[in-house]
Amino acid sequence: MLKSKKYLKLRKSGKRYEDVESNDAALITLYYFLDDCCRCISTFKELINDPTQEGGGGNATFWEREGNKIIITLQWRDDENPYKDAFEATIEELNCILDQWEELLKKMPEEIIMIRDNMIQNDSPVILEENKLISK
Repeated sequence: MLKSKKYLKLRKSGKRYEDVESNDAALITLYYFLDDCCRCISTFKELINDPTQEGGGGNATFWEREGNKIIITLQWRDDENPYKDAFEATIEELNCILDQWEELLKKMPEEIIMIRDNMIQNDSPVILEENKLISK
């Protein structure tokens, strides 16, 4: 069932996560953004919610505002096609994703699954959840 959706599986590695399986490059870009902001989520939320901020960057990603949307790209993106692996979300959606990420970081589960589905009926285009099927 997971293979029919766009997903990214993350596995705990020390105090961080590494991507272990994915079928969506945009979710990998989102993960790098989340990893960039994991120690200062409130600061990143202030920046993306401030309409005077046009964009910014972290260690691996760059984000830019386009109206009510945030576009996240990789720092090492292809100059000829800079949005190829970009992740795009509204500010509200990205706030919801950051909230989910913050809650998961408090638990530090062994695995996290990120699922992107255009049919999701909540405030987020991505669901982040603990993979409870793996043994501890």
